[in-house]
Amino acid sequence: IAMSVVSNKNSYEKNLRQLFAKLDSNQSGNVTLAEMETFLSDEVHHAQLASLEIDVRDAWSLFRLLDRDKCGVVNLEAFVQGCCNLKGSAKGIDVACVRSELKSLSR
Repeated sequence: IAMSVVSNKNSYEKNLRQLFAKLDSNQSGNVTLAEMETFLSDEVHHAQLASLEIDVRDAWSLFRLLDRDKCGVVNLEAFVQGCCNLKGSAKGIDVACVRSELKSLSR
């Protein structure tokens, strides 16, 4: 079972890397908000993300979540890691983490 999980994860990450290559239209190694907006203006690309269990409502929201260091670009590593975190629906642990972070911010 463990080997199957690792294999699935590797396959998923490979698909994300291929998607990143399509997103990075100027092949700079980084994706900008403009590149993401252009990419997501095509419904086919929405479907590609949906097939990877990533729900995208708009480019800005996705970009904001992936650009964790707020530098205005998303590199391959941040894209893959961020998409892996966004895959599927929120789990109990995700909700608990958000609650904990909100509590610490309100103190």
